Amino acid sequence: MSGGVAEVPAAGPRIRFGVALARRVSACLLAAAFAGGLAGAAAGADSGRRAAPEADTAPAWSPDGRRIAFTSTRDGNAEIYVVDANGTALRRLTSDAADDFAPAWSPDGRRIAFTSTRDGNAELYLGDANGGAAQRLTRSPAGDHMPAWSPDGSRIAFASRRRGTFDLYVMDAAGRHVRRLTRAPGNGEPLGGIKVVAESGWFAARPSGTEDVYKLYAESFAGPDALAQIQDEAQQVLDEVLKEADGA
Repeated sequence: MSGGVAEVPAAGPRIRFGVALARRVSACLLAAAFAGGLAGAAAGADSGRRAAPEADTAPAWSPDGRRIAFTSTRDGNAEIYVVDANGTALRRLTSDAADDFAPAWSPDGRRIAFTSTRDGNAELYLGDANGGAAQRLTRSPAGDHMPAWSPDGSRIAFASRRRGTFDLYVMDAAGRHVRRLTRAPGNGEPLGGIKVVAESGWFAARPSGTEDVYKLYAESFAGPDALAQIQDEAQQVLDEVLKEADGA
């Protein structure tokens, strides 16, 4: 794949295409990846669809450097696994029909926070690093993602779409005292963002934040013809969503 970003005008005045060809899959999209048709899957960005098959992603080192937690779809859907740093002693930590992904070790190495869709949309959970039942930390219909521990282990920062586009939030390690830290450009727009990943490629859209347009990034895993199809389907999805949001 060639690198670089190309801007392509779209038919609507509020949408522009940015075709990203630099990397196969971005870490941000992997965190909320799901498979299926592009147009049909757009509504499920935070509802938890199945990730691409047989992928190992989102590695996270344990604090002592002896183990790595990661997300894998090797058993059919996204689950959290742990492996020794030399590649041995692979063990599955979570087992749920929904998707569990984006693991983050606590500083003492005893717990792992992660994102799961087991209750209908993306929420943060906390489990023992050796496996077992997990505790639900957040309860938001908007979707909470990408947990990150404070150095003393008392707080967890995360990204959430509670006000449209993603903002940063922080809470204590028990899931209490949630506080918003940032106000991202684009909050208040009719469409906060869309992320769609399928076997043929991906696209993601968000408000520009500096212009009255939406920027859309797309990539094909199957060549230029598939990229053109992704662009066409993405524009159809965005046109319909914006038309509905604006009450047209």
